[in-house]
Amino acid sequence: ATSSLPNVTWTFVSNPVATMTIYNHNIDTPTVNLFAATSQITEGQDVEFIVRLSRTITVDIPITLDLTNDVYRTLTLSGGTVNGKSIQVTVPKGAQEARFKVTVNNNELSDDDGWIKAAVRDFDPLSGNPPYYTGLASEVTNSVGDDDSLKLTFTDNRYAVKVAFDTVGQPLPFKLHFNRASSRIITVYY
Repeated sequence: ATSSLPNVTWTFVSNPVATMTIYNHNIDTPTVNLFAATSQITEGQDVEFIVRLSRTITVDIPITLDLTNDVYRTLTLSGGTVNGKSIQVTVPKGAQEARFKVTVNNNELSDDDGWIKAAVRDFDPLSGNPPYYTGLASEVTNSVGDDDSLKLTFTDNRYAVKVAFDTVGQPLPFKLHFNRASSRIITVYY
């Protein structure tokens, strides 16, 4: 190469050829949908999620998903790169789906039934990864049943109070025992 500027030398790399992949977003870009193997589990169990593309592509495509859940339980994610409550799963080139699992960790707390929600995160154009569209079925919510029943017992077999003949409203104290802690307020009618 030449230059009309003094002291300027134009240099090129040894192989001046660039490779560029051009996607036609109307045809080549897959749509990502999300499905679950079941819609209801019990705490302590896991659920498998299926990330499915509308078409195969010629490169690996990483998909990021965000998970949320009720306040009483914690989750363990597996089958991809985990970052907090997000997971990135990679659909291999030539394939149309990838799977990951979410385990709802068992607690020993009597609490309300809960839920897990998984959602495909919209494509980040600054990521440098192959693009995708978020499909119409991009969120899945599963219900989580509590498996910690609450048993109530009296701490003694018998309670007594001495009441004078003309007394009205004498309290009878007693103690209750629960077999485990509860996340809810318990009202006992007697």
